[in-house]
Amino acid sequence: MALEFELIDFQSDVLEKKGVSIIFFHANWCRNCRSLLPILEDLEESLYPDLQLITVDVERHVSFSDDYDVVSLPTSLIFKDGVLVHSIFGLHSKDYFEELLKDV
Repeated sequence: MALEFELIDFQSDVLEKKGVSIIFFHANWCRNCRSLLPILEDLEESLYPDLQLITVDVERHVSFSDDYDVVSLPTSLIFKDGVLVHSIFGLHSKDYFEELLKDV
């Protein structure tokens, strides 16, 4: 289940964490965001149980979104062992994310 950004400590829960995390930047008004979230949740719950999914509402966390140059929605950042390895902009299929995650 996706964690909300305000419920985590980004430094310890992502940047210092071993494993894979997806940071999902979204907004309530974004249709593509609403379409992508179930895809990411499915990846987390069924295919990659060690994957950590964190959602960031860009309207509530403007400064953090700016830190990662989020200029379009949805934006998904994939971190491996605390290092940003992929930046994905827009709506993509489950297959697309599976291919990216195979390389991580």
